[in-house]
Amino acid sequence: GARLLGETRTVAGFRLLNLGDYPGMVAGGSGCVAGELYEVDRELLPALDRFEVHPDLFERSRIGLQGGGIAESYRLRRVSPWNNMEIPSGNWRQR
Repeated sequence: GARLLGETRTVAGFRLLNLGDYPGMVAGGSGCVAGELYEVDRELLPALDRFEVHPDLFERSRIGLQGGGIAESYRLRRVSPWNNMEIPSGNWRQR
């Protein structure tokens, strides 16, 4: 139900972690994270929050994007030794 607007990157200040079956973005560091930007209706947000286990596992928050603009994203709330395998490129597809 969401419309793909295109690919984008965060501003500097984020890291992307490999959590096994899926990625987790965290604040910190000097890197940028690559991703897709979607236009989402407000009615869809509760379903996305459930899917992302918000606010327990991931937290929805606003972040800056390269080239300007702000988007809501889901950031991993807790980093532990078990989920701290960084993807240096910041791109899940290039892991």
